[in-house]
This record gives sequence, C-alpha cells and structure tokens, in this order.
Amino acid sequence: MYDVIVSGAGPSGTLAAWECAKAGLCTLLLERYRIPRGKCCAGGLLQRAIDRLPYPLPEEVIEREIFGFTVQVGEERKEFSFSRRAGVVVRRQRLDGFLARNAEKAGADVLENNRALKIVEGRDHVLVKTIRGDFEGRFLIVAEGATSRAGRMLFGPYPREHLAMGMAVDLELSNDPGGNIEIHLLDTPTHRLSPRSIFPLNGWVFPHAYGANLGVVGKGVQRSRMEDSVMIIRRRLEARCGPCVDEGDLSAHPLPFVPRRRLHTGRSLAVGDAAGLVNPITGEGMSYAFLSGRIAAQVVREQIRSSNGRPDLSPYASWVADAIAQDLKAAMVLSPILHRLMGVVDTKRFFEVVRDDQILIEACLAIARGEENWRLLLRRIIPRFPRLFFSSLS
Repeated sequence: MYDVIVSGAGPSGTLAAWECAKAGLCTLLLERYRIPRGKCCAGGLLQRAIDRLPYPLPEEVIEREIFGFTVQVGEERKEFSFSRRAGVVVRRQRLDGFLARNAEKAGADVLENNRALKIVEGRDHVLVKTIRGDFEGRFLIVAEGATSRAGRMLFGPYPREHLAMGMAVDLELSNDPGGNIEIHLLDTPTHRLSPRSIFPLNGWVFPHAYGANLGVVGKGVQRSRMEDSVMIIRRRLEARCGPCVDEGDLSAHPLPFVPRRRLHTGRSLAVGDAAGLVNPITGEGMSYAFLSGRIAAQVVREQIRSSNGRPDLSPYASWVADAIAQDLKAAMVLSPILHRLMGVVDTKRFFEVVRDDQILIEACLAIARGEENWRLLLRRIIPRFPRLFFSSLS
C-alpha cells in the first residue's frame, strides 16, 4: 500500500508528489497520458509561481522573460513596461516533464498512460481502480482538473456555470513577435452590469523562443466563435510578424473560476484546477496550483506522522482559505467592477490613464511577483475608481 497516491501529473500533482516523496512517503503519481503531453495553456509563469517552486527553474525550460505587456482593443494597442521581471513564458510540455522527472528523482513511482476509472474510499485506505490495475493508498490527492472523473466521484460535479473554456495553438513565426505578452480584449468592454465574474471572451499572445502561443478564453461562448476569434488574433499577429512557418494543433481545455465548496473528503484532497483555484480576472492558476499541491502534501505528511486514528484533513481547507481563497475573493470583487468600468468609458483613454498611474502599475507588478496579493490592487482601485471613470469618459 502506498502512503499517498497522486492522480494527475500537472503542476499541482507533480509538486505534491515531489513533496511527499521527498519527505519519505511511499508515493505513486498517476497520469492518464504520456508525459510530457501538450496542454491548452498560454505558458505564462508569474514570478510568484516561480518563487513557490522548492527548486530552481532551469534555463532550458524558460522561453522568454516578461518585462511588460500590451493591451489591444480593436486596432488600438497600448504598451506597459515593468521595472523588474514579472515572470517568464514556458512551454507546458517542457515544464510538466521537468516537474514529473523531479518527482520521480525524489522517489515517487510514476505511472503514465493510466487513467483512474473508479475511486473507493474506505475507513483506512483509498482504492484507485485504473485501466492498468488497482492501487491502494492511505491518502489520495486529486490533481486531474476541474472536470475529472475522480473529482466528480469524490467532490461532486464542478458547477458548469462556473466553467470557462480556453482554446490555444502554438505558432512558429517568420519574425520575432517581441518580448511583451499581449492581452486582446474581444468582448471587453462589456455593456451589462453583473454582480459576479462574467469572464467575457478575450485572447492572448505569449511570445516564446521561435514564435508564440496564441489563444482565447471565455465563459458561455460557442466553439465556432472561439475559433473565429483565434483567427482574428492570428491575422493581427501575422500582419506584424510575417506569415506562420509552422503550427501545432488547436486544443481546448475547461477552466474553473470559483473554488469548490468541498476541498477534501475523509482521505482525499483536491488541488489546483481540481479545487477550482484559478484567478477569475486573469485566468492564471499556476501559482495556486504550486501552492495548493505543497499544502496538500504537508497536510498528508502530518496526518501520516500523527497516526491518531481517523484522519482529519480539515487543516487543508483552512490553509487554502487563508493562503489562497482570500486572494481569489478580492479578484472576484474586482472582476465585475472592472468589466462595468470598461463598458462605459473610452477604452483607449482608460488605458492611457492607467499607464500613467505608476502606483497601479507597481501594484500589478508586486502581485505578479508575489510581493503582494490581489487585495492590494482592490485597495488601490476603489479610491481611484472615480478618477479612472470620469477621466476616461468619451
């Protein structure tokens, strides 16, 4: 019997497996696909996420360093520069492969091409039935994503109304797209008020060594509309950087935007996307994936060391609430404010005003670097709302 089974070899799962194996726990890491595999992901890794890794990120994994970003609305482009590095761009195949190899080096058994079919949670163990046999563990960490089979069986289905869809493709370009990440506002500005995050369709371009990752994300958007939007951004990119030389497959992936109400059972915990830990404004989840994976591993480790009868995984929910959920709640408050603001102001003028506000720019950089959290930006935005509003009117 394993001390812990981790199902899912993405960032949260591989880091949880590394922590458990490093602590001397008998650890199994299961992954339904071959490692590494392609993933619908922009590839942005904020400095706050990098600093949550327990080991250095090798240079060969890094494609670009991020020192600024560009916002495009229609044909209007506004560039913003940071005084320090905000993060890096990676390819998920390389990053996930690096993380999985580290877990294996730490002592975890890694079994790829193996899908979990059924989870049976007993009094003193968890049975994981897979296409390649049955495995028992004292604890299970679910890191398969929001819509995974294990997540549904243990924590219930993730609410569809809180799911968005991302779509992305890697392109090799004739010319260098530059060092800025790009945010393309497609359905922003929005023109209706909502008390919650509506996450309208928007897109991105993340430059890498030989081209860029291009994609869109939105909630309640038809696939055909998303594909058309990918082509709009692609045409803009090729107009600046020349024709595409080569391209990968267009892929899609669901993204959760509200944390699960239930993060653990008697012997199982949800981490990363499986726990719904994704920022409702930016769609960034890597920093929460790393942190939740490490927290889950520490809680499991402490439960195994204590061995006091029935396990108590409630410290995991408390820890996530303190370290992650408060940050996400601040972003959830900000999301409808920003979307409503963008719906009534002159967008070009709005970004000119924001670009000249160094306090806001430095707050964004501090959040990206992990020096502050989203509550800081909320504190900065609220007193500035009247000025941002009235100075940006048409």
